[in-house]
Amino acid sequence: MNAPKNKSKKTKTCSKAQFAREIGISRQNLNYHIQTGNAPAIGDVEAWLAFLAEQGRDATLPKKLREAIAKERLRLIKENVEKAKMENAEKRGEMIAFEKVRAFLHNIIGTFFFGELARLEAEFPAALKGQTEIEIQAECKRQISKIKEELRVHLTAWEQKKV
Repeated sequence: MNAPKNKSKKTKTCSKAQFAREIGISRQNLNYHIQTGNAPAIGDVEAWLAFLAEQGRDATLPKKLREAIAKERLRLIKENVEKAKMENAEKRGEMIAFEKVRAFLHNIIGTFFFGELARLEAEFPAALKGQTEIEIQAECKRQISKIKEELRVHLTAWEQKKV
């Protein structure tokens, strides 16, 4: 009579169970993934965590990885909500995109205002030559008033089209 052979699955079962605990999933879940034929080698913790993350089944992931994914999702959701709020506020005319304001300021200050100063610098010496102090002061006031009015026109036009 043959004595029953004691087939020990101790190494495989035990190592699979230990490894499953180590990566934070059940032994059954580990076996399921191994049977698909796409799973990494047992013992490669980093490869398994990446593999589980790629599978997209959050419930099968280790708790720390699920928490990290949840935090990242929450961050993305908050970011999308904030973006939508800003876009809606801009559509309602409650705010203006920074790039539009920057372009406007560049146009008003860089082009218009400094352009006017350059014009005055070029015209004033010849235009004011031989005039009295009172005449020079009157001309300066006239030019300043002209610049202020043109600036108001630019500001009003920009406000109306909000570009």
